[in-house]
Amino acid sequence: MLFSTFIVLYLFLGGCVAGLMLVTALRGILFRRGLRLHHGSVLNGARSGIWNGDLDGLTWAADFEHYSGRCYVLALVLCLASCSCLVFDLGSPYKAFLLFTHPAFTAITVGAYVLTAALLLLCVLSASHFILSSRGPSSLRPRWVRRIAELLAVPVAVALMGYTGLFLALVDSVPLWNTPWTVVLFVLSAISAGCALSSLVQALSNSGIRLSAAAEKVSAAGRMSARGAAAIASPRRLHVAVILLEVAGLGAFALRTLTRPEAAAARSVALLTSEPLVGWLALGVLCLGLLVPLVAEVACICRGGQHHIPPADLACLLGCFLLRYCLVAAGVH
Repeated sequence: MLFSTFIVLYLFLGGCVAGLMLVTALRGILFRRGLRLHHGSVLNGARSGIWNGDLDGLTWAADFEHYSGRCYVLALVLCLASCSCLVFDLGSPYKAFLLFTHPAFTAITVGAYVLTAALLLLCVLSASHFILSSRGPSSLRPRWVRRIAELLAVPVAVALMGYTGLFLALVDSVPLWNTPWTVVLFVLSAISAGCALSSLVQALSNSGIRLSAAAEKVSAAGRMSARGAAAIASPRRLHVAVILLEVAGLGAFALRTLTRPEAAAARSVALLTSEPLVGWLALGVLCLGLLVPLVAEVACICRGGQHHIPPADLACLLGCFLLRYCLVAAGVH
């Protein structure tokens, strides 16, 4: 391979960080905007009896805040792991330090700065979750630090997932990578990984059923639209749309690669259609990474959206990793 396995892990973990940060931040922004009534905040609404005395909204808010905090902590851990992979690939921490003291306009330098920005934002979001949650009910009131950090997390996450694709797409000497469809695939794959990680956090923390049940009550009471409440409770519909777009993007990428006249592109196609890459591409990417999570998400939506299938989420993550591995392994000058 032209790049080491550390780079493959660096790109995969970076995509996971970006996807999870984007999904969690968007759900947090929609959540706080959706439950902000004309009577005041969620807390004030609970105090004035807007929640019909049962505090469904306040309970939902507490569950959601704990869930989003776990997501940010997981994203922080994955971000640190991604930074470690970059350091291991460079060979020494000193070389990584040079990316900041003697920067050059290269893909890996830009990525290091974007990853650092994501790391700082995740530190703020994780710390604010633990600090505010320790103060009792008052922590449910949106604080300006967390609100600004979540707003900044959206463009930073988009930049990070775009960078993971540009890292390969800017290599002019490799026709397989040198196409805008590489960026499209990596962005969609990162969002898919973020949805899978988000579902895993909900499943492992047992908050998925509580969030879905509270969403139904809030929607039934007219405090939020049914679609808005469902989108906040679970990103299943988003995941289904992203998977379908990823299938279309993969088809466009394959068509672009097959029609390229360069000999290197033909050699890359030969590698992708021979063992072992063809097996990993068919079984890992197409089956585990796309088909299994698509069927699982549609089945959960049909059953009311309150169930989680962790093996399907793990299969999705494995498919996201194998997509990057196969593309890197098939890169030929």
